[in-house]
Amino acid sequence: MIIRLLVVMTGSFAFLIIMWLAGLMDQVTAWIYYYRYHDKIAHVVVGAIYTLLLAWAFQPRQVKFGQIVIPIGALVMFGLAFVDELLQKPLPGRDANPLDMLASTLGIACGLLFWNIGAWVRERKLALSHQRPKEQNS
Repeated sequence: MIIRLLVVMTGSFAFLIIMWLAGLMDQVTAWIYYYRYHDKIAHVVVGAIYTLLLAWAFQPRQVKFGQIVIPIGALVMFGLAFVDELLQKPLPGRDANPLDMLASTLGIACGLLFWNIGAWVRERKLALSHQRPKEQNS
């Protein structure tokens, strides 16, 4: 788990460094703030991507609420998004925007959907690989 978490953190840092070295950070920032809701789209996309990455990093750890099973990585991402919004409140020029938290939550839900689709595909492939082919009579 620790190795996977380090891979996620190192990959994220390397991605930001590459974006900065390529001179793309200013363009991305300008795009995010150019239109009113571009930052919400960014929250959804980042929430989904990091939910997938953290679910992978913390795999197979999960929490079960009745019939609902949630990977620990999704809960960690929700906590990070919530703390991120709260920490912005005291900063000058920033605010804790409930719509940002809603967009992040939507991204986390999308990430969970993609994670569950991937798990279903993996289970289906495994089930199909264990089926024996029927012998044909010649």
